[in-house]
Amino acid sequence: MDAVLAKGADTKQTPQRQVPTIPFTHAAHEQMEMVSNVANAVAAGAVKIPPIDVPARGYVRSQWIRSKGSAGNKGPAAVHEDFPFCVLDSLAFFDVGGGEIYNPLSGYETFLVNKYGGYAYMGDPTQHPDYDDDEIAWNFALRIPFEISAADALGCLSNQNTQSKYKLNLTQADKGSIYTTDPTGQPTNTLDIYSELWSQPPKATDKGAGIAFQPPLVGTTQYWTRETKDLSAGTHSVEISRRGNQVRNFILIWRETASGLRADATFPDPVRFVWDSREQFEELSQYRRQVMYERYGVARGALDRGVYVYDFAHDVLGHPGGMDDGHLWLRTKSSSRLEFRGTFGAAGTLTILINDVAPVAVTDQYSEGSVTGGATVA
Repeated sequence: MDAVLAKGADTKQTPQRQVPTIPFTHAAHEQMEMVSNVANAVAAGAVKIPPIDVPARGYVRSQWIRSKGSAGNKGPAAVHEDFPFCVLDSLAFFDVGGGEIYNPLSGYETFLVNKYGGYAYMGDPTQHPDYDDDEIAWNFALRIPFEISAADALGCLSNQNTQSKYKLNLTQADKGSIYTTDPTGQPTNTLDIYSELWSQPPKATDKGAGIAFQPPLVGTTQYWTRETKDLSAGTHSVEISRRGNQVRNFILIWRETASGLRADATFPDPVRFVWDSREQFEELSQYRRQVMYERYGVARGALDRGVYVYDFAHDVLGHPGGMDDGHLWLRTKSSSRLEFRGTFGAAGTLTILINDVAPVAVTDQYSEGSVTGGATVA
């Protein structure tokens, strides 16, 4: 419609005509900019890379990071189960004030964020054309995501102040975290880092049509954080301490203490999830694996052992992300109660990756009757 009635106006009055506004993503251009290139040999100790400043330009959608192994001598090399992503010990991203946007997550955890976070139609990094899991000549690419919805660029970071820089922190893992048996000669890990971004469009076309010159609700930010719980065998209620924003995604990773490996057999079956006074679901692990297959198109043999994804970001067709408008996000307060409950068949460590969103322009953070990001519309 090209006409809008003022709120409360007499519907018999002639509506005021308005010039159509072209959506931001229909006028801005997708761009890519190199941020940094670093190379370090795999060594006995972890290699902490000096903080990397992200150049000021446009609206940042993500940081794209390629890790590539070269040189070395393979010999009898054998790798850990999370290889090649375990080459990166941690990835973190900080806002211009030093606050964490991407809480230090491991390379494998970032792989799961890419695969199950709902940011790309084919999000599995192991299916990329150039992916290689060779012990000394690996090649993989990961994103640290900021954009929530590719449809309208919600969540992109405004990055146009040259005096205030976002920062990326990376740590390369030590050889013991990569190999169970060392290669004859250690390889070199080269990191190529780029910003994926939207350009700044003009405010109007040459014919005077208005253009949305920035993404909606600028300042809306999504976060990825991690909580780890050491559990004995038996029944537990695992409370999530991060609350107050709107929850978009949980990724649970279960590892047994005895082996240190990810495991399905001892994960709770069934598992329950409680949000405040409501039990949101009670389900068998088989059901969740089926949902992950249906939603992400992950082949039976490609499901990650010990990993269970509970997302609130799929659209009406069951596709993750893409057209994510926030209607499924769990609205929480700092006093809210979020718990996973179940019986664990062995002692182990439960890692919970939490993806939540802090939307701007929210008048009722806890309201379930809301539009994109929980924001209210005037």
